[in-house]
Amino acid sequence: MIKKVLNCDNAFHWLGYMLRERYNSYFNIAKYNNGKHFLFYPPVTDDLTPRFYAIFKREFFMTFNYAFKDFVTINNQYNTVGESINADWLEVAIKTADFILFIYEDGKIYKVAPLLIKKFCEKHNLIREQDVKNKVNKCDGSGLSMMIKEKTYSFSITLLERFGDV
Repeated sequence: MIKKVLNCDNAFHWLGYMLRERYNSYFNIAKYNNGKHFLFYPPVTDDLTPRFYAIFKREFFMTFNYAFKDFVTINNQYNTVGESINADWLEVAIKTADFILFIYEDGKIYKVAPLLIKKFCEKHNLIREQDVKNKVNKCDGSGLSMMIKEKTYSFSITLLERFGDV
């Protein structure tokens, strides 16, 4: 184990070792979002081992309480920092994985079911469109990017379950 993940590549490298050790199985890897997201999936013959859609993050969504002030006021149990995911990439995760893993610079990993995020955010209206256009990568595998007002699903970190450390 290492104390600090220095970058995105190291995080995914160490996650692969951790998953292999935990599930006693080698995982195939598919890259998404120009190598910023990875899908770890077991061999075709193994249908019992979960599939993981992994995303490297530098930090939590620190202004979650500010961005969703009304929600937090009514639902005080979610009064904490949050996390967010692009709506298009959430759909990819729903179609390809059992869990999303959020890996942070400090090596901590959290997991959540992608459908749980979608249902929770839709129920509580925690979907937002960014105020300014951002350059985002297309989800069609072309490797191209476009300028859009990014749509994100944001949620309290209380939905996340600690998965381990790399």
